[in-house]
Amino acid sequence: MAYGLRVFARWARAGVVAIRDHLREQVRLRAGRCRAPVTAIVGSQSVKAAETVSRSSRGYDAAKRINGRKRHLVVDTCGMPLMVMVTRADNSNRAVARDLLLRIRLRHPQLTLTWAAITVMSRWLTRRSPRRNALVA
Repeated sequence: MAYGLRVFARWARAGVVAIRDHLREQVRLRAGRCRAPVTAIVGSQSVKAAETVSRSSRGYDAAKRINGRKRHLVVDTCGMPLMVMVTRADNSNRAVARDLLLRIRLRHPQLTLTWAAITVMSRWLTRRSPRRNALVA
């Protein structure tokens, strides 16, 4: 098991994940929003990796000219993170988006609208039913 997964599993056992979700709900309620988000925003960012990062966990993003990793984020409309995934920078956003959106749908079934960049979702948009989970570019 990768180090990051071991850390996350340890946090989940300790209740850190439940605390995070509870804090997000409290922030949303204080902002006058409903407890659970119904709209999400998907984005990614390529980040340079230090030389101490193993070569197997980094890649070259030719579009951004960065050798490193890519952070894929799903946030609600308040900017609170719903899901984070880190991949090699050479992975295409389109390929990662399939996995990321499936995971976010399972974790947050109340989501009805997801905003994403057209480059990420262009081919995937045509395959989704607008009644299940609308995706807007």
